[in-house]
Amino acid sequence: MLVSSAAVRRRPLLTPAEVDAAVYGHAVRRDVGSLVPITPDSLRLHAKRVTSDGQTRVVVAAVQRGHRDEALRELLAQLAFASVLTLIAASYVGYRAALRWSSCWATGGSGPGAGS
Repeated sequence: MLVSSAAVRRRPLLTPAEVDAAVYGHAVRRDVGSLVPITPDSLRLHAKRVTSDGQTRVVVAAVQRGHRDEALRELLAQLAFASVLTLIAASYVGYRAALRWSSCWATGGSGPGAGS
């Protein structure tokens, strides 16, 4: 490792297999850290082989994913809330329709909307 920021703290970012893949010319992309629980050191990595002054090196660029993960968590919470509300509304409409049909059926009618 030639240069790194304080966020990396000299820890290896790539596995030996990923380093080998990058050395052989494959671009390596991966996320470090998890979406849940929240961790301050979640990173998105991109590693690629470069040649400079006749020397081949693997360059790894990393960006913090904190703000992206926060936006994704908020979106997931909104989708979960909307799903629950949709389920409640659909259940209520179905319940009301079933009551209407059952009351018409019990009185001997042919159902709501049928002509008299």
